[in-house]
Amino acid sequence: MEKYVISNGYEGLGDRLQCLSYCLDFALKNNRILKVNWKDKLWNSRFYSYFQLVDVPYTDEKISFSGKSIWPPIWEALGENGSGDWVYDIKEEKLEPSTHDVIVHSGIGFRFYNMPLLSRHLRVSFEIAANVKKHDVVVHLRGTDRYNEGSSLFDLYGESGDAHVITDDARLAQQWAEISPESTISCVGIEGHQPVHKTNPENFYDRNSKAIVDFMTIAIAGEAYSNNPESLFFKMARSLGTPELMLTSAPEEKSKRTQYFIRAT
Repeated sequence: MEKYVISNGYEGLGDRLQCLSYCLDFALKNNRILKVNWKDKLWNSRFYSYFQLVDVPYTDEKISFSGKSIWPPIWEALGENGSGDWVYDIKEEKLEPSTHDVIVHSGIGFRFYNMPLLSRHLRVSFEIAANVKKHDVVVHLRGTDRYNEGSSLFDLYGESGDAHVITDDARLAQQWAEISPESTISCVGIEGHQPVHKTNPENFYDRNSKAIVDFMTIAIAGEAYSNNPESLFFKMARSLGTPELMLTSAPEEKSKRTQYFIRAT
């Protein structure tokens, strides 16, 4: 019987990619088929609308739990329902080699990650990758729920100079524009302290695609600076080993629908 590992999504893009890296590594080492489930309340999306995987066995089909052993056992009742806040109660569950047919990662809590490994197997969809542009200098201004009152944009500008600026906070976008009128600014444009990935726009795809474009723009920049270097979004983008490879198109899928194994060319 085929064995699976399911990577659920929760929180923002940085967390999701960390957890995906964890599950990808586990699938490769333990000969399991990988399923990615990002149909949670925060993204509510099909993973394969945004990314494809290459050189790893995966499926985008619904996995029937009937007749299969599941770990942790709670998922036997939950099935492939997206993660909710209750996942905090099982966040310490780790992926461990076992005889269970299906192993599920909640998308929160324990994980280890290898971003260079992930970047070798992950491809951004063509539609999203086409909007990613390379800039010599990129500045990431982390705001909203992690707005750093003590950070000095003047000091940051002294390091970066005019740049392409990516931010989730309209206040910071305006402040930077006043300091550096020659900079270009990409801003999702919300006020206050509500995390962007927890807002509820009418079109999840547009919001999530924009996040991926900004993430990859930071990743491939010649130089990158941030007012919050500990921002997971910033750190994960800059730790990708081969981000340019992620922007190349995956080969067209021509095998059976249920299970795929796309090989990079």
